[in-house]
Amino acid sequence: MKSRSRFLIGVCLGALCGLAAGGVTIATGDDDDDARYTAEAEILGPPGSDIRGEARFEQRSLDDQPTPVVEVKVWVRGLPPGPSERAFHVHETGACEPTFAAAGGHFDTGPARNTTPPDYNHPYHLGDLPALEVRGRTARMHGVTTRFVLQPDHATTIFDDDGASVIVHELEDRGEETPPGEPGLAGSAGGGRVACGVIEMGDDGDDD
Repeated sequence: MKSRSRFLIGVCLGALCGLAAGGVTIATGDDDDDARYTAEAEILGPPGSDIRGEARFEQRSLDDQPTPVVEVKVWVRGLPPGPSERAFHVHETGACEPTFAAAGGHFDTGPARNTTPPDYNHPYHLGDLPALEVRGRTARMHGVTTRFVLQPDHATTIFDDDGASVIVHELEDRGEETPPGEPGLAGSAGGGRVACGVIEMGDDGDDD
């Protein structure tokens, strides 16, 4: 629990996150904010499965915060039986075919960038997000992050040359860091990939 709490703090910005009753409340900017971007991803499981869902992203610049905030809302249905939390990450490549491995590792542009095992920068990747909470065969997450932005031509944008995807994993992300010189921790970042979705920029861009 301690590692998960530290992980959640890493993707929230001070007063922007309220974790009452398992939910998240985001402080919103003005309606006429000209730094607003949206994106979404259709999430699908392997061919023949009934796993499907959606991830929605909305970036806002707030008057009292120096860093843009991206709100993330996710739902996924049809998951096979498993843990009550599922790891959910933004991955570095906008592709889900021919297999979910095409999405690459966790999105990360930071100075310690290393998305393949042994992964010394986990759980501090820019694409690391709070877990999906599973109820029955449906999983949801509503959170905020300042680790990445939707705005093109920004140092931490997910809309770089090869785009980005979202991955739903089979297990929870234990939020463990692999010390230098040690092998990657099997399953520490969520294990196998059960669903994938390519993130697409919304139509509104910054023209609101």
